[in-house]
This record gives sequence, structure tokens and C-alpha cells, in this order.
Amino acid sequence: MSRHTLFAAVLAVAVLSGGAQMRAASAEVGRVTAIDEHQITEIVAEARGNVAVVNFWATWCASRVKEFPAFLQVRKVFAPQGLTLLFVSIDEMSALDKAVKPFLRRMQVDFETYIKNTPNDGAFIDVVSKEWGGALPATFIYTQQGVLAHTLIEEQSFDDLVTHIVPLLKE
Repeated sequence: MSRHTLFAAVLAVAVLSGGAQMRAASAEVGRVTAIDEHQITEIVAEARGNVAVVNFWATWCASRVKEFPAFLQVRKVFAPQGLTLLFVSIDEMSALDKAVKPFLRRMQVDFETYIKNTPNDGAFIDVVSKEWGGALPATFIYTQQGVLAHTLIEEQSFDDLVTHIVPLLKE
């Protein structure tokens, strides 16, 4: 291969990959819907028929931000097998445009997510789980029948999530 051909091939790859990176960086974030304590139960109920992973996160929670890619990978791998991933930000509504959406854009989240919008945090927490005190990170995994199967109040890796999800997908 001549040096000119090699240079042209390297240049083409660089241009194409740079274009892909630019498209990813400017990708639109999926819709972020404000929900209250009544709507969270409806959203989980709508996921029946699939294993639902409901993850509560906040832009200010370092461990939550750290584990975010593991959840996206789980969604990518297991959604075709019947997994629904529901992200619920517990940031204040005032942080929606300045923190939540930019973070979701950086993470390339292009599906609908949610943000808690209620004056009564206690009621919101109790509807999710009376045993949950509101600590983050928090993940709740529901069976295909909509029954709470796992409450995970700690940082999760991809392998941790797979351990909890795969048996439920086989039910």
C-alpha cells in the first residue's frame, strides 16, 4: 500500500469517527418527564410484562454518577430480552436544564427518563418502598408480574445487576 493510499485511509477513518463523536455529543436527550408519588406507581405498573429496573439517581451523587454506565450497558444487552430501565432523578426541578439534561446528554441517554416533582419527599419514598429511607444510590428491580424482587441500596456494577436481572428474565 502506498503512503498516499495509507494516508487517505487514515484520514477517512479519522473524519468518519470524528463525525460519529460529534453526532453522539450533540445527540438529543430523551424526554424527561416530571412525576409525583402517584405517577411512579403507574410507570412501574406500565412496565409489567418486562423486568423493570427502577434506578433513583441525582447529579450530585458521585457513586450514582459512577454506576450510570453499568445501567446503560444492562439496558443495551437485556432490553431485547424483556428489560425496562427507568431512571428517576431526584434532583430538584430547578436543576433540570442546568444539570440533569446535560448529564443525560453526556451519558447519551436517548430514551424517556423521569424527575421527581413533589413537595412531599416522604410520600414519594414510601410509595416506592416503606423500607427505603431515601438513600442513594437506590435501585428497585421488579418481576415481570410487577412484584418488587430486589432492593439495592448501594452502588451496582454491571455484574451485580446481571446477577439480579437474569433469573427474573427467565421466569
